[in-house]
Formats: sequence, C-alpha cells, structure tokens
Amino acid sequence: MIICRRCSRRHADGTEFCTCGAYLEFDGERAPDEAGPPTADTSRPDAGGATTATPTTTATGGPVVGDTSPWSGLPGERTDDGTRAIRPDERGAAGPASDEITAPMTVRPDAIPCPSCRNPNPPDATFCRHCAHDLRRPSGIVAAERPAKRSWFGRRRVDPRQLARQARRPGGGGVTRRVMMMRAGGALIGVGVLVMFLGPWGRPALAKMREELRLTRYDQIEVDGDDVSARALAGATGAAPDLPYHTPDLVVDGLSNTSWATRWIDPADIGDDLPEDGCVAWRTEQLLEVDFGSPTSIDRVEVLAGRSVDDPTRDDFHRPRVLQFDHAGDCRRVTVDDEGELTAHDLSLDDVTTLMVGIVAIYEGDTTDATIEITELVFEQK
Repeated sequence: MIICRRCSRRHADGTEFCTCGAYLEFDGERAPDEAGPPTADTSRPDAGGATTATPTTTATGGPVVGDTSPWSGLPGERTDDGTRAIRPDERGAAGPASDEITAPMTVRPDAIPCPSCRNPNPPDATFCRHCAHDLRRPSGIVAAERPAKRSWFGRRRVDPRQLARQARRPGGGGVTRRVMMMRAGGALIGVGVLVMFLGPWGRPALAKMREELRLTRYDQIEVDGDDVSARALAGATGAAPDLPYHTPDLVVDGLSNTSWATRWIDPADIGDDLPEDGCVAWRTEQLLEVDFGSPTSIDRVEVLAGRSVDDPTRDDFHRPRVLQFDHAGDCRRVTVDDEGELTAHDLSLDDVTTLMVGIVAIYEGDTTDATIEITELVFEQK
C-alpha cells in the first residue's frame, strides 16, 4: 500500500500517480497492508476445565491468517468477498487445496476514463492516477480517440471524387482555374519584362532606369575658359555690349557667384511659342561658342540659369527658361526650373567639336533691364 504525502489518500501497490497529481514514487510513503477484522472467538472448555481455541477455517478447512480482501484502488472503497488465505505449512492439514480465486478490480460506475491512457479514475480526481493527465480538460468529458496520423504522402494524395466534383462546376473548378490564371499572368509579366529590356527600346529604358536610380556614373568633360567665347548674332543691332564681370570664360569656372551675360532682343516676346523639335531663331544679342578640340560625346549638361538662389536680387532680373544647344544644325533644347540651382538635363550629342549655346525663352523679372545671365555650364559624359 502507498499513502500520498500530499492528500493522505491510499493507493494499491503499482499506482504511479495520486488523484491529486502527485508522483507517488517521490510523494508517496509505503505502509503495510491493513489487517483484516479480528477472527471470532470459538474457544470452548475441555474436559479438564481448560479452554481450547478452535481456529476459524476457510471454506476449504484452512485456518484464517489475516484479511487480504481485494481493493479496487479508489479511495474509501473496499470490498470483502470472504476469501481468506492459509499458510503453506497448514495446507496439508486443512485438506485438499482449492482452486485459486482471482478477484477482479472493482470499477465504480461513475468512474472517469483517462483520455490519454483510458485508466479509470474517481469522479473527483484532478489528475489521472496512472499517467497524471489533467482530467480538467475537457471537464467531465471523455476525449475522443485520436485519429491515426497519416503520412505526408497520404496527406498530399489527390481525391479523385473531389476532382470530379470540381470538374462538374461551371468554369472547370475554382482552384484549378485560379492557379491557371496566376500562371498565365506571371508568364505575361515575364514576357513584358523581356521585351522591355531586350527590344529596340530596351537601351533607353535601361538608361532611364539607371539614371533614376542614380546608378549611371557621369564624368565631367574638362573645358578651359579659353575654349569658351561669345559670338554676336548677325541680326543684332549695334555692337555686342561690353558687360564687365560677365565674360564667357566665367560660365565654366565652377563658381556660382560669377556668370556670363547677354541682352534679350525683344522685351515683348518671352518665347512662349516654341515648337517641340528642330532649331529656332536665337533671341539674344550674343551666343556662347564652346570648342572641345576633338570630337566628343556629350550625354548630359548641368545648368545654373540666372543668379544663384543665395542672391537676394535674383528675381529682379530676367532669367533663362529655355536653352538651345546647336551642333552643326542638330539642336537640343532644355527647359530649366526657376529655382536658382544646378540641374541636370539629357543632351545625347555625339562627335561634338564646336557647340553653340543660346537662350530662346525667359522668365520675366521686375526690371526694365534686358540683361540675362547664365551662371554655370557643366558638360558630362558616361
């Protein structure tokens, strides 16, 4: 017999867990089995007056040794079917041995089977006395038998009946149709990407993407001040004006506080009616002429039009809005923002030896002076 040290419940030998959840191997204390009820006094006096005790015998004639009634293990429950054990040395005197009687474990009608090991437990048990499973989940309900696990191959097996039901649906089945649509969409996107990058327009698209992502590296083309000069237009009235501190060489000196200046010819025309392509007539008294010395490819130009944003008098003067770059009749026009900062613009001119730069449209300022300035030009190539 094992007595739980926590709740003092008694359990039969071989029980591992108490109904309170204690592990009896650690929290249990072994105790001798309970002694049976005292035997009846059958002593009688003999002829000489002495008292002779007549031992009570079993149904087979053996004397009673002790109470060994079977016990189901449930607390407070004990059954006694009257079976008594005899000592081996008294078996011969008691008569022939009878067949051994096996007393089955008594199970209460309201016992709760453990969902884990199916061992019966008292109704008030919190934990299984055999495997310590928590009987409170679910409370008072026997859990269903766990279904046998299927292998990964069995889980992925396709049910032909389900496929047949899907085939009878309008459209040939929802799942398969969605999968096919997704695959077709992915294929179209892939073809579009290939055409975009491998087609005739692939190079400009790649160049534009690299430029937007700042992946294209541009190197500055070295231009000396002596290579930049001013040319007067043939239709200009009078000689080219002499503007001190606004000479052509200052447009490539890398400084934002010096500039080159010219005069706008017609104050009433600010250049709003420019065509999209081709060369237009110059509208200033002078042009810039840049000599690169040898054929050079110009991919980009950076322009600082008008005075710098740091100059408080910037808005008092007219400012360039559209610049035209002419290479042997091949013209490129760029429109600059009126921000007073250096901005980059694509040119894509090849084999340039001499380049003409002029102003064909302006932002009007609060002045009657027709002077227009270009502060800085930076030519670049990839």
